Amino acid sequence: MSAPNHVHPTAVIGDAVRMGTGNVIGPNVVITGDVVLGDDNWIGPNTCIGIEGDLFGIPSVATADWWTDGRTAATHGVRLGSRNVLKEGVTIHAGSHRHTEIGDDAYLMPRSHLGHDCWLGDNVTLSPNAQIAGHVAIGTRAVIGMGALVHQFSAIGPVVMVGMGAVVRELVAPARTVVGDPLQVSGINKVGLSRLLGSEADRDTLRALRAEDTWDQLPSVLRDAISRWREHIAQRGH
Repeated sequence: MSAPNHVHPTAVIGDAVRMGTGNVIGPNVVITGDVVLGDDNWIGPNTCIGIEGDLFGIPSVATADWWTDGRTAATHGVRLGSRNVLKEGVTIHAGSHRHTEIGDDAYLMPRSHLGHDCWLGDNVTLSPNAQIAGHVAIGTRAVIGMGALVHQFSAIGPVVMVGMGAVVRELVAPARTVVGDPLQVSGINKVGLSRLLGSEADRDTLRALRAEDTWDQLPSVLRDAISRWREHIAQRGH
C-alpha cells in the first residue's frame, strides 16, 4: 500500500501541482505552477519550487492568488524525481524553454538555488549556498561545494567535485575535482569514482577519462551517465 503524503498546514501547494506518494512537505513551503513530484521526497521549511525564473522582460504575475491557482508567467515547470531531500530555504525556478529537472536521490542543502531550465542527474549534491544559474546541466553524482557559483550555460560532468567557493563559467569534464576562481582542475575525483564504481578506479578507467576520444572504453555505468549528460547539454543549447 502506498504511503500517504504529509503536507504541513502552513505549506502552500498550487492547484496544478501533481505529486506521487510518501512525500513530506514542511512548514511554509511554496510549490506552484506546473510542478510534478515523484515519491518519497523530503522538502524542508521555507523551500520554494516552481516560481518563474529571473528573466528580464518577463514580469511575474501580480494577482494575489497566483501561488494557489498555478497562474505564473512561466511557460514550463519543474520535474522532481523520487527520494530527493531539499533542506531549508532551497529555491528551484520553473523553466523558460523546457522544464527544470532533478533526477532521483539528490541532496540540496540549505539555501541552495537551482535556476530555470537546469538539469540535474541522479545523486547530485548541492552544498549550502551553492548557486546554480539558468540553463546548467549537472551530471550524476556531481557534488557542488559550499558557496560555489555556477554561471549560466555552464556544464558540470558526472562525478565532478566542485570545491567550496569555486566559480564555474565553463564545461567541466567528467570525474574532475575543480577549485578556485579562476577555476583550476586539481585532479581526478577518485573518491567519487570509487563510490560510483564500487571499488577504486583502475588505471584503465583513469587513462580513458583523461582522453575524451576513449570514453567509450569506460565502465558502462559511467559511460551511460556521461551519455545522458551530453544529451542534456545539447538540449540546452550549450
